[in-house]
Amino acid sequence: DDGNTMEQFEALMALTNLVSMGDELGGRTAQTVFEKALKEVDNLQLSHNELIQRAASELLCNLVVYDKVRDAYRGPQAERRLKLWAALTTSADDPTVRAASGALAMLSEEEDIRLAIGEHVDLSRFVALLDSSKPGIQHRAAEAIRNLAMEPPLAARLVASGAVLRLHAIVKAPGGPKELKEAAL
Repeated sequence: DDGNTMEQFEALMALTNLVSMGDELGGRTAQTVFEKALKEVDNLQLSHNELIQRAASELLCNLVVYDKVRDAYRGPQAERRLKLWAALTTSADDPTVRAASGALAMLSEEEDIRLAIGEHVDLSRFVALLDSSKPGIQHRAAEAIRNLAMEPPLAARLVASGAVLRLHAIVKAPGGPKELKEAAL
């Protein structure tokens, strides 16, 4: 029902806005979502409604900065969640791709999660994201690649998938956002 869909979308966006505040209220909101609704928000990422899928992905992306939420990407549940983020990087909806690539970039900052990404995600997805027409998505992919390359076996797989050539092309291309070029170095 469209009324329920709009209510879900508005609720997800409100939570996203609260979590992104980053202050005490943002932290309390993140804690509450983690304790009471993480599984439901996870499930909403699978929604057939693009707006619901986007809003759920943006909320979870904003939540991964919190340690307790990052812990959800460790252990037995990691494979399913990481594969879902990877699948969402192929969405036709750019904001969903931005959220998915951003979440993976932030999660890849942690060594154990980085290794889990290497185990469960086709690393060529990150290289494909470098071809996006959206600099924000390219930047997130470059950050993830930089993090993943810190692990020698993953670095070798990234080189084999053409990551170095694509990053080099980004750095050498005239113009473009400074942050993207720095991430590509």
